[in-house]
Amino acid sequence: MAQITNKRLGELIQALFRILEKYPGGMKARDALAALAATVTLTEYEAGSYESGRRFEKIVRFATVDTVRAGWLIKNDGIWTLTGEGAKALKLYKDPLEFHKKAAQIYQCWLKDHKKSKTGLDSPIAEESDLEDESDKSVSVSYEEAKEQAQEKIDTFLHAMDAYAFQRLVAELLKAIGYHVTWIAPPGKDGGVDISGLHRSSGYAGTAHQGTGQATAKSRHRARPEVLYGKYRSA
Repeated sequence: MAQITNKRLGELIQALFRILEKYPGGMKARDALAALAATVTLTEYEAGSYESGRRFEKIVRFATVDTVRAGWLIKNDGIWTLTGEGAKALKLYKDPLEFHKKAAQIYQCWLKDHKKSKTGLDSPIAEESDLEDESDKSVSVSYEEAKEQAQEKIDTFLHAMDAYAFQRLVAELLKAIGYHVTWIAPPGKDGGVDISGLHRSSGYAGTAHQGTGQATAKSRHRARPEVLYGKYRSA
């Protein structure tokens, strides 16, 4: 980070927050980073690359660690969401350097408390070195990226499945947590789920219930969880 100033970090995160302000429901991290890259002018250093990817994305992810600990930004399953506190901070600390320093200050307070709780010491601990600080953030960023990549692969896999295959997957998951699946809709001619007989009889439906025994033909009207054509709901 030696070739990028704290003021520049503040400018980048402030620009990121302004983008996220427009999306109250949050944005995928990769989309937010792409929007940010299109908004700001990258320096030659920022546009360069590490072995693991473009330097710009790494710099921004690294800088957001402070804001997450400050409660200004929420990262959940690859979705970045600006909090109310983050919106307030954006308005309160207009100077990029002041903005960055405030987030870094809150992070350092958290880090000291975290280290103290891990060691079990009641007395104040020694100041952490910059190297230790960067190591903690690097681990956080690496974990974050790995989790996002895994989620992307899962999403791609699920979206590529046809309805029948997805239904069977749900059935297997329910079996794994102790439910008994007594019926699964057969595949249709197009590879999807055949629902031609869905309304033929209100008493018959594919069901899954917890415990021993088998579901009866009219169990659809009982207060048991039900799996019908790949969807899980309460009967």
